[in-house]
Amino acid sequence: MDELNQKLRQISFLVCDVDGVLTDGRMWFDGEGKPFRCLHARDGTALALWHLAGHKSALVSGLGSKAVEAIAKQWKCSECFQFIKNKGRVGREIAEKYNVPLEQMAFVGDDIIDLTAMRTVGVSVAVGDALPDVRAPEPDVTDSAPPPEALTGHLLAALPPRERTCIRLFYLQGKKYRDIEALTGIPMNSIGPTLKRALA
Repeated sequence: MDELNQKLRQISFLVCDVDGVLTDGRMWFDGEGKPFRCLHARDGTALALWHLAGHKSALVSGLGSKAVEAIAKQWKCSECFQFIKNKGRVGREIAEKYNVPLEQMAFVGDDIIDLTAMRTVGVSVAVGDALPDVRAPEPDVTDSAPPPEALTGHLLAALPPRERTCIRLFYLQGKKYRDIEALTGIPMNSIGPTLKRALA
């Protein structure tokens, strides 16, 4: 676990598959045959925290639609790749464009098409119901929580307790500095620096 936490702390670019990772894998179609997707708001919150920490993200899909573009824009992802069959190539393109070593990238996937990317980056994450071939050989992280929430949870867990508590109270629960001081005993004038240090 210590080795995994060390690897997770190095991650600065998170790449997520869409269908089966940010959705439950089912495809819905309207009366005109156009697909639409249902996503969880907590994934948006997790990505917002990720970006707030100064990190970047990208969505990559073997399919594509205006909905995926809208999701990427709404969630302020740096990149959105659609109709991609070789997702490993996408990881290398991102690494070159953003000058990010592959070791500092994580990919979250669930299907066979994701394996090339998962084998390319520093940390591979398989969702809980990923195909058996995706879970073996064992990825770095297998989690039943919907990523990116799963990965963000692991990253938060790697923080020192004081910083982790401040992050949860301020960003996830919306507590004010005075409330955090009352709950934790951390002086108000130390909370800002603590949050900044946690997100560094």
